[in-house]
Amino acid sequence: MYSKCANKSEEPINYPAGNLLAHFKRQGFSMRMIITLFTLVLSFNAYSNEDIDCKALDVKAKAKYWHRVWMGEVVGEGRAQFYSAPHESCSIKGKFIIPKDGVGIYSEYDGFSQIIYGGKEEDAGVWVKTNRLKVVAKPDAHP
Repeated sequence: MYSKCANKSEEPINYPAGNLLAHFKRQGFSMRMIITLFTLVLSFNAYSNEDIDCKALDVKAKAKYWHRVWMGEVVGEGRAQFYSAPHESCSIKGKFIIPKDGVGIYSEYDGFSQIIYGGKEEDAGVWVKTNRLKVVAKPDAHP
């Protein structure tokens, strides 16, 4: 397999696709830039081919992984995004929670926690990334 690329004199050159790394280095790209570029391309392809059924995933996660409500608090910086199901592609646009807000945590699944926030029915059962929460108390735990 061969690719075409123009050099500084705009004359087309042919080279095997395996030599792309050498070509990028000659063009002044650092190894860090090359790795970042390829990582972005590969991660975009991984997510673009996924077709997640957020409702089905939400039902599956809620059915299997619930526990008694723990008291928690939002940590980290900036807004913590709400999700309709425990997956990156299931974000709810315009819905989020901010640091130091208290929440009830009653389920964990694949790096996400299901919460209830502020007693609002519309915010019951939404998901937030687990790393944005700190458990303050577990009522089931005995001192």
